[in-house]
Formats: sequence, C-alpha cells, structure tokens
Amino acid sequence: MNRLKGKVAIITGSGSGFGRDTAELFAKEGAKVVVADMNREGGEKTVNKIKEAGNEASFVQVDIRNIDECQTMVDFAVDTYGALDVLYCNAGIPGDLFYDVAHMSPENVRRVFEVNVFGTWNCIHCAAPVMVMKRKGSIIATASSAAWYGADSAYAPTKGAIACMTTSVANELGRYNVRCNSISPYMAMTEAFHEMEKTEGGRAFIEVTKKYSPIYRLVEPIDVAYAAVYLASDESSSVTAMDIKVDCGTINASGVHELKKRG
Repeated sequence: MNRLKGKVAIITGSGSGFGRDTAELFAKEGAKVVVADMNREGGEKTVNKIKEAGNEASFVQVDIRNIDECQTMVDFAVDTYGALDVLYCNAGIPGDLFYDVAHMSPENVRRVFEVNVFGTWNCIHCAAPVMVMKRKGSIIATASSAAWYGADSAYAPTKGAIACMTTSVANELGRYNVRCNSISPYMAMTEAFHEMEKTEGGRAFIEVTKKYSPIYRLVEPIDVAYAAVYLASDESSSVTAMDIKVDCGTINASGVHELKKRG
C-alpha cells in the first residue's frame, strides 16, 4: 500500500482492460489518477469504482490522435491535482491479426498507426515538458509481445515502434531525471477474451494460446497493472529504457510463431 502516495498519474485507455485494472491499482496505492479514454461511459465507470473504494480519480475524455486533446488532458491533470508525476500511455487498438499484408485494409492499418504510434507520441510530447520542468517523472507505454514474434504486419510493428520510442525518449529525457519504459504483455484475459469463452471456438482458441506459455495460462490485466505500479514508483528509480515482458514466458517458449496458423 501507498507505493504511489502523493503521485499524480494519467492513464490513457483506462476505461477498460489493462487500463482499468491499472487505474484502480494506482489509486489503491495512493496515486491521484486521471482516467483518460475516448469512451466516456467506460472512463466514468472506472472513476466511480475508484471513488467507491475511497480513492481519488477524475475523468477526461481524449482522442489521443488529436494533439490538442492530449494537451488538454495534461493541463487537466496539472490544474486538477497540481502536478503530473506519471504518464501511462496504455491506449491502443488492434490490427487485422488474422490477415496477411496482401489482404489487410490500408485504411485500418493507417488508423492503427495513428492511434498506437502517433497517439503515444502525442501524449509523451505533451506531458514531457511538465516532467522536465520538475526534473522528475515516469513515462510508461504498453507495447506487446506481438512485436517480438511478428504477429502481423500492422499491429505488431506499431508495438515495436512503441518499445523503440520509449528507449529513445529515455535517452532524450534522462538528463532531466525523467524515466521511460514499456511493458509488453501477451494475450490477456480482458473483456474480449471473456466474451470468447462463451463460444466453443473461442474456448478452443484460448486453449491453443495457453500452450505457448510455459506456465500454461494467459496474462491477467492485473499482472500488467502490477508491472506498471513498479515502473511508476520510486522503487524503479534506476530503471529506464527497458521493456518488461509480462507474457507468461511466451516469447521464450518454442513454437510461438505458429500461433496464427494453429489459432
């Protein structure tokens, strides 16, 4: 408890999935959390859950593709809580995972890059000056194990770009005592996977996916949240330019490149 006491954190994409669990855990650990999401209903639900637990949070609606909205998000955090200590760039969208490059929609691929890559850059660009001025801060971004085994030619490259971006930002901002790291999860039991469990085909896909993990399970959103708390806390004060793989050992398991074929 209180690992993040006194810190102000923005978490994008915190209206569901990894972001929601992370926002709740950050607040439980003492942070004042700005829940940022395009989905107002989901974001406000996260805020309500945090407040019901006796912790502090506020919602701001943001489309991270729009740099002006990203700046408004950062200004909101500073105006509301007087500081910005942690930025967790978690918002992102999937690509055409089961299509090859010959059959993907160029429009969809462009949108994936706009959200995942440019959206992440926009958030960091707007938050960095606040942290630089304070001479302290932690920036975190959600990459993906998909980047390391080449899941597809759209989503995976965006996540590889995020991992590379965080290393570059760490190098650029290290002189100001601003750290930057990424987290690479494997497929996780988010709401989408729980919906898949309701169908025979979905259950079969989940079972096949588990086989690529040495511990034979998928990632839970809370697993990612705990990694994010560590990177946001002063416990990781010497950790920067790192990608932490929260993937149940999948990247080191043999045969992961067969996932799409067998899925």
